[in-house]
Amino acid sequence: MRPKSKIRLLVAETAAVAINIIPLGLWLFEDYSAETTMVIYALESAASIVLGGLCVAIISPSHDPDGTPKYKRKNRLIADFTVLSGAMLLACGVFLSAFIFLVLKASVDLRLVGAAFGIVVVFQVIEFFVNLVTLRPLPLRKAEFLLTRSMGKAALLFLGIFMGFFLAGFVDEWFVVPFIALKSIVDIAEPIQFFLGKQEIGVPFEAG
Repeated sequence: MRPKSKIRLLVAETAAVAINIIPLGLWLFEDYSAETTMVIYALESAASIVLGGLCVAIISPSHDPDGTPKYKRKNRLIADFTVLSGAMLLACGVFLSAFIFLVLKASVDLRLVGAAFGIVVVFQVIEFFVNLVTLRPLPLRKAEFLLTRSMGKAALLFLGIFMGFFLAGFVDEWFVVPFIALKSIVDIAEPIQFFLGKQEIGVPFEAG
């Protein structure tokens, strides 16, 4: 196992645990409302997508003959990623806002959101810089898969909100539970899968 792979796995797992545990702990032990907690998770997911696109923009070549037929040029890959992920995040934002403010008629403390997100984003930025170093150079074929994984954050967010909508019919605060569970499992398990070579396509840790 190459040192870069070990470093990337260690940082990815540390960031995943911290990013998911911090909002959960604030909700359970610091009286953060479920709505405030969900907004923190949503902002983290959005930041993760943005940082994924920025990583590819910085370290991938502008042209890659070995890329997939549709994506041999970085500008095409980045443009499609920006449109798709932007649309998904916008839909999630509208749906989440409507759910919190119109259905649950709850309020969100933006001061608490800012304080917690400020802590979470530190771990995201650390992981981002580690990826810049350890994934370089990143061929467009692998960059495409990396961006697809990033967009999965938005899909996971939408699924968590949708499932939470039904749980809120029983207890309002339960609506955040599905997203916490799904996101924690995916964020923690995915780096290990790549480390063990379980993914056939993508950026396996052992290739670093």
